[in-house]
Amino acid sequence: SLTNSMEKSQIGYSASAERGRDAYLFAHSTTLECAIDNKCIPCLYKIFPEGKDDPLLKSLESVSSWRIKNRMKFPTNVRPEMCPRTKPHATMEGSCGMYLPTSSYAVQDENASNEAASKMSILTLGDGDFSFSLSLANQLLGDDSVQLTATSHESLRSVLTTYKPHAESTLANLRKLGATVLHEVDATQIALTTELHKPSSKERATPKMKHFDVVIWNFPCLSLPAGADGQAKELEANRELLTLFFKNVHAFLRKGTGEVHISHKTVEPFSWWGIKQLAKDSGFDFAYAVIFDRCNFPGYTNRKALDRKSFPCNDAQTYVFVPTPKKADATSDTSDTSPTKSTPEADVASATAQQVTPAAARTRLPLLLQNYVLVSMNDKAIANKIVSFLIETYPNTERDEPKHKKQKM
Repeated sequence: SLTNSMEKSQIGYSASAERGRDAYLFAHSTTLECAIDNKCIPCLYKIFPEGKDDPLLKSLESVSSWRIKNRMKFPTNVRPEMCPRTKPHATMEGSCGMYLPTSSYAVQDENASNEAASKMSILTLGDGDFSFSLSLANQLLGDDSVQLTATSHESLRSVLTTYKPHAESTLANLRKLGATVLHEVDATQIALTTELHKPSSKERATPKMKHFDVVIWNFPCLSLPAGADGQAKELEANRELLTLFFKNVHAFLRKGTGEVHISHKTVEPFSWWGIKQLAKDSGFDFAYAVIFDRCNFPGYTNRKALDRKSFPCNDAQTYVFVPTPKKADATSDTSDTSPTKSTPEADVASATAQQVTPAAARTRLPLLLQNYVLVSMNDKAIANKIVSFLIETYPNTERDEPKHKKQKM
């Protein structure tokens, strides 16, 4: 297949790719395979949500030997349920590559035991019916290398009432898998949640915050009336919401490994939020983005505010941010962030360390490359394959033929 020929080691950052949706955009290999091998239109629109006018498509065409012009007709989008991976009994491959633990990034957290410091610690925020957290738990909590804390903004009573009949069993399964479940957690005031404080001691009168390697907030929005989904009229309020979150979450990130993952729709009016700029203004660097594919999180259903109804998210991306280094840290040698032992993971990390953006180099990017392909890159071979596939699969059969001059009688 096409995706098998895409070398995942080819991950050089391309400044010209800025013309695309993101200069550093990944897609899960199963998303690409479904779009290409299955000719899946919903997955095609996950990669190119704006169809023929998508900036990523224009970026790929600009470095390709092929020119689309009027040679292809972008197919009309169809309902997400048309993806074969959503059919009953379909096998869904999990997407836990973004959240796998790795000792190469383990940093000893002060006042934490060696056992706790060696574990991957994940915090999910605003998970309405907890189905995303349960999907992560099913994929990651098979051993003791991961700690998951799942939270909702709503109270337990509200969760059970709104998302019945499955909410009770979802929460029970989370606890059975070893996850910590908390309610009424305000993402803009995480410090008020006492359960997220470390136990106090005689030596430490002021309680310290627990630290996490990854803090995840999918589709953040204001606490709106039931059924609302955060449109243009709430723009400034939602921007303020995220600004408060970014400023408060610093204290909960583990030094040296902490990442913030925000999943968000990318078309208007949601693109007006300017999340990357809000993060930058609050002391975070943008590392990379990942095309959000709900099929890679089996069992997950994204919900509207206080409502069992879902909403389309085929245009969404997950933005990954890391804290901006302080001046002293930025000038220091960061070579110790890469593994020192010769392992497959270490080899990938070593090969990528010289090519990635500085922010991406401070993430679990080597693990990401095991299951993901960088699609926004200035690589002519890959651009040729994607563009030629589109032309061959979706030809424009109605394109205008050259007009011949009329012969004089």
